[in-house]
Amino acid sequence: MKRAHVIRCAAVIAAIALVAACDQRSGLAPKIRGGGGTSGGAKGAPAVSIDTVRPSPVNIGDSIFVAVHVKSDSSMTGLLISGLTVKGSVNLGTLTTSNRYTPVNVPPNGSFRAGLKDTVIMRYLQPGVPVDTSLDSLVIIAQATDKAGKVGADTVVVKVVTGPKVNFITPQPTTQVFAGGDMGILAHATHPDGVRSITINVKSQGTWPTPINYTTTGTFSLGPKDTTLSGTVTIPVNAPVGGRILFTASGIDINGKPGSVASITLTVKGQDTVPPLVTQVVSPRIELTDSVLVNSSGSSATVTVGVIVKDSVGVEIRRDSIPVPNPLNNVSQWIKLPLTNAEQGRNLRISTFAIDRLGRKGYSVSSSTTVAQPNMAAAWSDTTVVVYGRTYPLPYGGVGSVVGDIAVDTTQGNVFVSNINNNRLEVWQGTTKTFASSGIPVGSQPWGLAFGNSPDTLYVANSGGTNISRVFVGTGT
Repeated sequence: MKRAHVIRCAAVIAAIALVAACDQRSGLAPKIRGGGGTSGGAKGAPAVSIDTVRPSPVNIGDSIFVAVHVKSDSSMTGLLISGLTVKGSVNLGTLTTSNRYTPVNVPPNGSFRAGLKDTVIMRYLQPGVPVDTSLDSLVIIAQATDKAGKVGADTVVVKVVTGPKVNFITPQPTTQVFAGGDMGILAHATHPDGVRSITINVKSQGTWPTPINYTTTGTFSLGPKDTTLSGTVTIPVNAPVGGRILFTASGIDINGKPGSVASITLTVKGQDTVPPLVTQVVSPRIELTDSVLVNSSGSSATVTVGVIVKDSVGVEIRRDSIPVPNPLNNVSQWIKLPLTNAEQGRNLRISTFAIDRLGRKGYSVSSSTTVAQPNMAAAWSDTTVVVYGRTYPLPYGGVGSVVGDIAVDTTQGNVFVSNINNNRLEVWQGTTKTFASSGIPVGSQPWGLAFGNSPDTLYVANSGGTNISRVFVGTGT
């Protein structure tokens, strides 16, 4: 593995090409190297190491989290993080580079504080617009400059893929891990063509008395566009306090193409007597039938989760709780909000709680907090508004569905919805208050809908084919 720690500004492009061609390090857990450069550049230039790249591989158009460790003998002045597409050969004189991701300057203006010689910088890289859809490898380069004008750099090559987007529902970065407990895992994958399989891997890092090496794979013969895979891993009773566990999840679409890899690293904690650590996911706009997600973790299994609803000034309206179907040390459980018609249009404050097997109760904290909260008065609350009406997903197309237009059939009491990406009309039936199971095929990318002089005929403007479909919607034949 070659690394470019010291690069003169005039030779940056050549160095990118050289290192990108040879760097075989994993983007999930690269090692930090400090103490100066290893290539033949200027002595004493900053030592730069890209510590984390997540996700890797990355799906087209996704953002990338990058953590960079920089050490320098003299004060550092700035850091530039870039995501480049590199093509051609420096030897043949055909080398070209382009910014696939928007470069990030740290700090955005001016320089670092005086005397800064050792720091870790974490930033998200955002794809440039228009989004580059090519599958070329992405080269991430981090360049640090010191006050003497010396430049140190490091690179990582990230594979760009088109398969499923995968993320963890549980565990979360704040999930607590304890020796001897059972941990639940839930991975979520989406793809507009369909998901063929999801694989979850859990491995202990370093030397453990009883190593963890857990793998589970789920295959989906029907190729759903949005699906999940669950698993349970037991943390050994002799797991070392401070030991690290790496969770990864990946997917393959129905065309056999791999997607991004989700990863989380958690640390084993010692046994304690504190209640569960509870975080929550609350939408800023909710409907009467909506639920909130309660994430709970602790040294004892969570058996109950609950929700507390308060008005805008903090007066409790009502609360509810439910048993956890599968008690584990970490739980992600949806619970329905106990709302009535009286709450429509109101601003509310939502808190949650969890009770473990020993009867200890923990209340919600912010998503970045790692200390449990046993006091209800100090519980974290999210503000939300209860909207009027209800939202219904389209019956076909999943997360890739886009609505172009709607048209109301006042004669039959139905509503027609153009499903652009799936070349069909969906029919909302007024009698059943549900979508019909089968849609109406029309032309390419149907957009505008309109009734003509006759109420039994609907006209559809197909934007993909620049033509019109004529659809009979009456009761006759």
